[in-house]
Amino acid sequence: MDILSIHLSAFVQEEPQRIDILDDHTDVIVRLKSGETYASSFFSYQNVATLTAANRLSGDCLSGTFFWKNNMLLVEDIGKNTVERVVRFLIDEGDFTTIFKKL
Repeated sequence: MDILSIHLSAFVQEEPQRIDILDDHTDVIVRLKSGETYASSFFSYQNVATLTAANRLSGDCLSGTFFWKNNMLLVEDIGKNTVERVVRFLIDEGDFTTIFKKL
C-alpha cells in the first residue's frame, strides 16, 4: 500500500495552535495511490479520560461507564508525526485494513 496523502480533520476544523495534541481526537483519512480511501478516528489516551469524566457529569454513556467510537484507535498524541508513524506501521504490519474503514 502506497500512501498518497494523510488528512487529519482536527488540523482543518480549528486553528492548529488551539489543538492540544495530548488531549484531543481527530478523524484520519488516508488516500492510497491505488485510489482507495480509508478512515479511522484517533483519540489520545488523555482525551478518552477527559471525555469519560465529562460523560460522568452529563450522564452520557451510562454516566461514563463506557466509551466507544467506530474504527477508534488510541494513541499517545494526535500530532501529525505520530499519526503518520502509526499509519505507516499499521500498513507495514498488515493491520491497517483491520482498523481503518474503507470508504
